[in-house]
Amino acid sequence: MTVLVLLRHGESAWNAADVFTGWIDVGLSEHGRSWVPVRRSWRLNSNHYGALQGRGKAEIRAEAGEEQFTAWRRGFRVRPPLGEPDDDPRYAALPPDARPRGESLHDVTARLLPYWCDAIVPDLYRHGCVLVVSHGNTLRALVKHLEGVSDDASSGLEMPNAVPVSYRFEAGNAIRLT
Repeated sequence: MTVLVLLRHGESAWNAADVFTGWIDVGLSEHGRSWVPVRRSWRLNSNHYGALQGRGKAEIRAEAGEEQFTAWRRGFRVRPPLGEPDDDPRYAALPPDARPRGESLHDVTARLLPYWCDAIVPDLYRHGCVLVVSHGNTLRALVKHLEGVSDDASSGLEMPNAVPVSYRFEAGNAIRLT
């Protein structure tokens, strides 16, 4: 049997403060710390919140209104206002068009699926069980893909912190266990 377990990372300091994160490497809060060996990929990054990164959600909601705020957070094709290009040295080897200035869930899905196909699926076949720990929106993109969720319905997908979601695979189909 092949099993995939998806797990949203433990609570970050910015999760606790209700602040947009994105590609900024924010440390975990005391509540969210743990240690396990990992294999990292930029393709598992959260969606890039562009100009919203580092800003408080309440402030953005007050400025933009609830409808626009929700569209930026949960819309499948709605990108946030673009921010400045990242100069993070961890991404220096990526081509400029792979370093977003703002991403929708559609963009995250397009970034994630090559890693799914090239790394996660082969590991599932090789090892029989894989744990993927990532960010809420990135895992939403993967769940959307695995479960065939429509673009519109994807806004309702939730990935709570530190609660595993498991799938087993039969004849190429993902069957949600939890």
